[in-house]
Amino acid sequence: MAIYHLPDDAVNVTAIPITGRHLAHARSSPIERAFLAADLHSGAKQLVSPTMMQAAHLARVNSTYAHWAANA
Repeated sequence: MAIYHLPDDAVNVTAIPITGRHLAHARSSPIERAFLAADLHSGAKQLVSPTMMQAAHLARVNSTYAHWAANA
């Protein structure tokens, strides 16, 4: 798998969607994960359909609460 890191000053970059499931289950090296994190931060890649655990972590809430809220 090739890793492409775009510079912060890249213009007219269309974000590549990355699903939460791919993010959670992909077997990547620490270096690949670091570049993915940098690309998510810069907007070169965009997280779509995060898992409930990821959404709960980003919202800083217990995952049980998030599951409960989704089913309410």
